[in-house]
Amino acid sequence: MRTRAASAPAALRSSTGLRKEAALAIQNDLLQQEMVVRERLETEVQLARQIQQTFIPSVLPTHPNWQIAARWRTARQVGGDFYDLIELPNNRLGIFIADVADKGMPAALFMALTRTLVRAAVLETASPAEAVRRVNDLLLPDTQQGMFITAVYGVLDRRRARLRM
Repeated sequence: MRTRAASAPAALRSSTGLRKEAALAIQNDLLQQEMVVRERLETEVQLARQIQQTFIPSVLPTHPNWQIAARWRTARQVGGDFYDLIELPNNRLGIFIADVADKGMPAALFMALTRTLVRAAVLETASPAEAVRRVNDLLLPDTQQGMFITAVYGVLDRRRARLRM
């Protein structure tokens, strides 16, 4: 028969073992939760990239006298680099190329907003400068500090072979 004094070290060892197992179980659970969050974020970023790709023209206009080529590649999975080709009345083509200063998801969202505003503005005016001014006026009040867009917009008159900036 064991005495209390003799069984104390065994109980201490058993208690220490249980604490280690509990700590491991908690750590494993936290790692599992972290992995689920990462997988969800990765899925959301992939979806955002797919959506962003739908904003980039998949078919480029053709012309018998020249070729139009483009390539789009972001620094990250999603970003603010983009271009757009907008069919306009009277055989004209709007060409918009831009880069949002930030990277990642904020830049991608700002790019989507800018693209939408550009498409609306170019239908309201034939002047490329006026279209860009209107977009700027709409973006500026809601733009966060440090976020800006470097862009060029021109209208190609395909009949006259002239680019108006």
